Amino acid sequence: MNDLKTQVSKINPLVAVVAGAAVGAGLAIAGAMALKDKKTSQKIADVVEDTKAKISKTTGELKDQAEVKKAELTKKFDQTKAKASRVVKTIKGSLYHDVAAVKSAANIK
Repeated sequence: MNDLKTQVSKINPLVAVVAGAAVGAGLAIAGAMALKDKKTSQKIADVVEDTKAKISKTTGELKDQAEVKKAELTKKFDQTKAKASRVVKTIKGSLYHDVAAVKSAANIK
């Protein structure tokens, strides 16, 4: 694994940029050639629209799920907070009585 990291870190960033530009140019040329054909253009448009619809649907579903989880977590947080508040109140009351008992035993007012 370290050998791979060493090899990757030795790649010149300029070479990576040039390679990325070459790949991008190749895709652009292929895309332009494909778009000249009406059938291919329509297929691409259909795929793009279908993909947009799926992304929109999935985004909506994820948003709904996030809202449900948020509501569940908020409810659990509020319940835990209420329990913690009761525990603190009980501890404070017990501590008050214990301190009072110690003061009484030591005749401290």
